[in-house]
Amino acid sequence: MTLHLADDLDVGRGDLICRPTEQPAASQDLEAMVCWMSDRPLVPNGRYALKHTTKWTRAIATEITYRLDINTGHCDESARELRANDLARIKLRTMAPIFSDPYTRNRLTGSFALVDESTHATVAAGMLL
Repeated sequence: MTLHLADDLDVGRGDLICRPTEQPAASQDLEAMVCWMSDRPLVPNGRYALKHTTKWTRAIATEITYRLDINTGHCDESARELRANDLARIKLRTMAPIFSDPYTRNRLTGSFALVDESTHATVAAGMLL
């Protein structure tokens, strides 16, 4: 696809173009619900590669807010790690700001994947809050 702009702007592959009234938030501090998919547990301060739309950045899982028990709906706020198939609300800090929307508003800019940098395996899928 080719897009012709009225002004000379430095825009490249992966850059986000939107309407002025629908600008996403730019932040390095994110809250998200994740589905953990790895046999290696997520622990606070774990470091991962984060893929958001077409961009990559590094991220640190700064906190597990709670792990959700899908059978009872109980939020376990004492959770210290996540194991395979756990659902949880977590906080992330990225190295570079990402432009995002809540998942409920925009599925494309509200979702991401976490990748283990040493194995290149996808370890989690997430929805931004």
